[in-house]
Amino acid sequence: MKQQLEELRSHLEQFGLLGGLEFLNHRVGHRFTSIYRFHDMSMNVQAMYDKQNERTANPFARVPIANSFCEMAMHDGFFLTKNTKSDARLDSNPFVEHLGSYVGLPLEGPQGGLYGTICHYDLISQPISDEEFSFLQKASLLLPSYLPKATAPV
Repeated sequence: MKQQLEELRSHLEQFGLLGGLEFLNHRVGHRFTSIYRFHDMSMNVQAMYDKQNERTANPFARVPIANSFCEMAMHDGFFLTKNTKSDARLDSNPFVEHLGSYVGLPLEGPQGGLYGTICHYDLISQPISDEEFSFLQKASLLLPSYLPKATAPV
């Protein structure tokens, strides 16, 4: 796993945050890999990689914290669901109809403190292996050095 983390670091150094997200995304079946920042009672996308490279508006670019799967990840240390429609924790969440799977972890900011989340998600049900979840946990510790330092979301 150490070599894989060095590969991620190399992608981040060479291609920036988006290059790192692309590297992480190619390791999983999920369509999207994103970094969200908590700001103004919302989760705001800071960077996103889409496996299908669609250029349409992102319906998940800004999500109210009360409806956000990211909020659960930040509160509990992670949130993982391979099938949102069968997950009782999401019974009242309006995004169940739009997202099929999600795995997210909290991210510390470049100057410390809670920044937001790193997450893989898809419109359909997608599993993630224990090994890949463990890698994402380690990657989440590397990412803060590459996060935007701006005080407002992009």
